[in-house]
Amino acid sequence: MQLIKRLCPIAQVTVLAVAFTSSGAAHAGVSKAIDATGAIQSFDILGIKLGMTEAQAVAAVKERFPAGTKSSRGTPVNLKMSDYTLQNRNTGKPVRAGVLFEMHPEAKSNYDFVKILINNGKVWAIWRDDTTSTYAYDKVIGDMASKYAGAAPIDDYFDIMVNGRRTSDGTKARSGFELYQGACSDNSWPFKRVNQGDGISLQSSCSKVFRVHYGVLQTNGVKSLGNGSAQLVDLDTGRAFMETLNTAPVPTAGAKL
Repeated sequence: MQLIKRLCPIAQVTVLAVAFTSSGAAHAGVSKAIDATGAIQSFDILGIKLGMTEAQAVAAVKERFPAGTKSSRGTPVNLKMSDYTLQNRNTGKPVRAGVLFEMHPEAKSNYDFVKILINNGKVWAIWRDDTTSTYAYDKVIGDMASKYAGAAPIDDYFDIMVNGRRTSDGTKARSGFELYQGACSDNSWPFKRVNQGDGISLQSSCSKVFRVHYGVLQTNGVKSLGNGSAQLVDLDTGRAFMETLNTAPVPTAGAKL
């Protein structure tokens, strides 16, 4: 499996390249949250849908986080936009792969971001990290269930905070929703952080993936969601982009400026 570098304003980090196999020791099996009706095509994250133009996607993020926006914890959102790049393995040069929005660039960390990946001018992936936000459990889970009708719920258990320590009493919770097209493996989502970098794994048997997931916590009887992320990915188009990455003559493979 080849290694690619991603260069960004935060730091130089390593991105794990495409995995073209659909099985492996880490996989728990093929997901049963299969999209039988094409619902995933209508899903969006922060107003961004698969197949949108880059300009439409950028506008959606800026509309969602206008000047003066604060996070759920009251922290100002200082939206910063830059290129998201991967490295051409043959030349060592950065290749523009999309757009990076940092919510809190002053923190200089690979958290709290929106990454939009582009191929031929169109969105093939949206990845949102929402690490430092906290939300009211019942409202947000209800909103998700309505917005992502047709997706399968992700069942979990609440962490219970007692005297500053996390424990569990077995109380069931719903921590998010997921939906897949194709033979997509459980617990093998396209985007993950790897050693403070970004891991990209595009299974050959998987076509589209949607997943939104948060940690669930109960403190003095109050239920909340936090430390979450969401991704919506067209793996077929993503694999097409990756095929151009190492043969690109200029640093704009798969993306039209």
